[in-house]
Amino acid sequence: MKIFSKSLIAAAVLAASATTANAAEFEVSASVGVSNFYLFRGADLGDGSAQVWGDLSATYGSAYAGIWSSSGDDSLGNEYDLYAGYAGEVLGVSYDAMVVGYMYPDELNGNSSTNFGDFSEGILTLGYGPISYTHVKVIAGGSGTSYQSYDLALGDFTLTYGDHKPNLGTEDHFSVAYAYNDNLAFTVVLPISAEDEPSKNASDPLFNVALSLPIE
Repeated sequence: MKIFSKSLIAAAVLAASATTANAAEFEVSASVGVSNFYLFRGADLGDGSAQVWGDLSATYGSAYAGIWSSSGDDSLGNEYDLYAGYAGEVLGVSYDAMVVGYMYPDELNGNSSTNFGDFSEGILTLGYGPISYTHVKVIAGGSGTSYQSYDLALGDFTLTYGDHKPNLGTEDHFSVAYAYNDNLAFTVVLPISAEDEPSKNASDPLFNVALSLPIE
């Protein structure tokens, strides 16, 4: 089973939903989005097919939880994810610890998952100023693979280096994302040849356009 998740703009929505609110304040937010293809961790999951997604989240203080659903994964079919986490800041260092359970109710290529514990990841993000680091670890249903990314925010641009360990044929990548505003983002992805296949040429660059809209 391949291990992928949300597109860049959806991940941004998750991060936004995790910002610290008043300790006694409970908030609910929802959003929908479209993208020219399902992009996550430097890969096109939909083989060029367009993606549609929706997110419903709740926050209470620094804790958050929600559900995210998407079309566009050609290998596993339609997807919905349940997630929960806790985010905050200590001495200028931001942190966000999240657990995500991935579910694929459509059985494609003999794969399906409808239970929260079948396939899940733990995700930890640490940040200081414009620099952030994210570490992703499979905690159920995988083969011990992990992913980590290093990000540098420069105004409306974000530079990212993504590293898969082990590669298992999945390419590392360098990407440049530009947030035109809170709803529209453009991303260019430059795949890097997998370390375990140095003789294999890297895939062609990818260009992703993603639009998200809050539901008031």
